[in-house]
Amino acid sequence: MPTMSRVGRVLAGAVAVVAATVLPLAAWTAGASRFGPADRDPHGFGLILGAVLAIAAAVVLAAAAPLAVPAGQRPRVQVLGASLLVVVVVLVVAAVLTA
Repeated sequence: MPTMSRVGRVLAGAVAVVAATVLPLAAWTAGASRFGPADRDPHGFGLILGAVLAIAAAVVLAAAAPLAVPAGQRPRVQVLGASLLVVVVVLVVAAVLTA
């Protein structure tokens, strides 16, 4: 019978995988809207929705990924997750503000 800590790590890993899947798709939507032709997204909804989803997915990934790894590796994963979060937020906000 699996222990609760193992079940929690598996659930955290599943949440991190979903967030890691949504993040590049949302970032691609925002980037394609920002740098693509104007007739593809004339109102900018792709940029707005992609930016919001990318930031939300980065926050979830940064919070869930450290919980999915063993305790000895958590500090390294926390630093990587926080760095990814900062990079995503800066790039997405820059894309929104320069549109």
